[in-house]
This record gives sequence, structure tokens and C-alpha cells, in this order.
Amino acid sequence: MTETDPDPRPAGTTVARRITAGIAVLAIVGVGVGWWFTAGPQDVPGPTTSHRPVQLRELLTDARAAGDIPRWIRAAEGLTEEEPENPRWWWTLTEAWGAESRDVEVVYVLERALEHKLPEQEKILMRHQLIERLILLGDAQAARRELEIVERHPRVSPERVHVHRARLLRLEGYPREALAELQLGLDAMRSIPPEAIRLRSRLHLDLGNLVEAERDLVRVARQLSNDEVTHFMLSDVYHKLGRQPEAKRHRRIYLEIKAGQSAPPPRRRAGEHGSR
Repeated sequence: MTETDPDPRPAGTTVARRITAGIAVLAIVGVGVGWWFTAGPQDVPGPTTSHRPVQLRELLTDARAAGDIPRWIRAAEGLTEEEPENPRWWWTLTEAWGAESRDVEVVYVLERALEHKLPEQEKILMRHQLIERLILLGDAQAARRELEIVERHPRVSPERVHVHRARLLRLEGYPREALAELQLGLDAMRSIPPEAIRLRSRLHLDLGNLVEAERDLVRVARQLSNDEVTHFMLSDVYHKLGRQPEAKRHRRIYLEIKAGQSAPPPRRRAGEHGSR
């Protein structure tokens, strides 16, 4: 679950405009843009042959094991061309781009996937992820359009819809309404994920409710002790509350976690779905 609040973009936003929006958003929240690199969806292996799917699967397995994302992307792209109605390859491709925080490319892949004849439940899962990425990129109108499609589905999770609505309302500048919408979702959940509580803490911060924000963030930190975002937010809250020793402690934890992330994360086995 992503939780940023960039500026909205028109529903007809092109990939190029989303790239511009993405860079602007990341600059606003203090995230570097050095993750842009040259490999892309256009990097597809050579001509189609009868053996190509087998070769691409082998390439994908080797690339994932080695953490070689450019080769991983090329192999997954090739497999989506060979077997466009197999959701496995679309998820694999979104996972590869997502591993590099390439949200623009993830949106592009999901939009392409939804043009194909995929199982309906897979399409709904893809739309959920598409909504999250569009909100991250600030394209509120496109996100709302996708949400309207999801809301009409008979088997959609109402709790997840409430969270989407809350994030959209926050993006559009309505934190109070967003908090009320989110609480509807939290009240309906049997088990509340810490990311949802962290979103509530952001809304409390938007409204100036520092005590409530601190309470939620402490709860999240107990569950996600190595989450850099949570410790960064706690440092900020304690600074605003005038509790400087605690602010410094969480700032130190945040920096330690961030420094430790220079090592590549472990890779999933080939064929596993990306985060949904």
C-alpha cells in the first residue's frame, strides 16, 4: 500500500506525462530519481521461434536468481508477447519494474495486461494495483475511473475499496473526509494491516493531530520494526511534539535501516506473483 499525495493529473495522462509527474512527486517527498535506467519494455529478445517460450523461461529463471533486473524484464516482456493471456508473466513483469520503484512502467504494464483476455479475478487484482500506482503518480482522475470499475465487481473487497477511497480523498485534498472513509474500512477488517494504520497516522498528521499520529505510528513500529518510513515519520512527530531525544533516536534508526538497504533484496522464485 502506497501513501503519497502528489498533484492530480488528467484522466488522459500519457506515459510521458506520468514520467514527469512521477519525478515531480518523488522530488517533493525527498526521494531520489536515480533509479531511471535504460532497460525498458522495448528490450525484447529476438525473433519468435517455436523454442522461444522455453528459452525465455530459462532466461527469466537465471535472471531472477542473479538479481539481473534488465534481463528479467526482457524475458518477462518476451513471455507476455508469447503468452499474452497468461497472467503469470504480467505479474512477473510488474514485479520486476516494481523492484526498482518504476511506477510509471508498472502502470504501463498493467494497462497493457488489462487489454487482454485474462481471468476476471486476475483483472480485478491488477486494477487494485493499478489504482495504487496511479495514486502514487498523482493521477487522481485515472485512479477514480479504475476504482469505479472495481466497485461494480460483485466480489470485490469493500474494505479495500474504503482504503482506495481514503487515499484518493487525501490526494484530492480532503484529509478529514479521507479519515472518515478509512475508518469505515478499518472497522470492517478482521485483521488490520499496519500499512492501513500508517495511512491513518498520515491523515492525523495532515489534520494536525500529533498525539493520535504518534499513537498510530508506535503501533506500526511494533509490527514493522525495520520500516524506514515509519521511523522517519516518528522522528518528525516527536520533533513537532518537542520530544527531541525520541526524535533523534528514530532518526538514527531510520538512517541505519536506509544504509542497510544497499544490499539487493532476496528474490522470489520464478513464477510467483508480484505484490498485489
